[in-house]
Amino acid sequence: MKKALRYARPEIPAGHYLDTNDRTGNSVGWTLPTILGDMLVKAEEMYGDRNCNCTYLGIELGYNSDCIARRSCSGYFTSRVDLNTIRNDICTWRQLAHDCIHLLSPPGNGHTTCLEEGLAVHFELSYMLEEFRSGTWEGNLTINSDCPALKMVQQLLDIEPSAIKLLRVHEPTISRISAELIVNVCPLVSLDLALQLAAPFSQ
Repeated sequence: MKKALRYARPEIPAGHYLDTNDRTGNSVGWTLPTILGDMLVKAEEMYGDRNCNCTYLGIELGYNSDCIARRSCSGYFTSRVDLNTIRNDICTWRQLAHDCIHLLSPPGNGHTTCLEEGLAVHFELSYMLEEFRSGTWEGNLTINSDCPALKMVQQLLDIEPSAIKLLRVHEPTISRISAELIVNVCPLVSLDLALQLAAPFSQ
């Protein structure tokens, strides 16, 4: 039933995130939080459960945001949506899709690895293509879709499609997954690729 509602969702004018009703009169509720919730459900199905020790407080709005998942205080996190793109639904949804990977296991210190950032771009692109038939980012917060981190993650998933779930059984925080763990859990992955994935991410 949920899948039917997703594709039957009424068109929402740009910048308006109001509850709407389906043909039966039931609230569809496609607001930013409910869209993010749908994204998180999909991300958990694909990559494992989120860290429930972290409390998610909500969505912040700000200009020129270069950091989406933000640590407000110990164990509490928020998402930030750029006001420059808030009136473009597609750009806003892309930001949330990217961010939801960071919300699975917030690193806390703000430092991520190529594995985590590449996975965030991979999920962002695949979610937007599947749900909204939109596969490229048009906003100003993008990590380019041809970035090396994305290509590394795609190589990993080509070798072992369940790699992220398998790795998170041993280390739930994605940014803490080491090269040693990658080659131990996924022996077909080369050490060179594993080292690149575990390296700190920088644009």
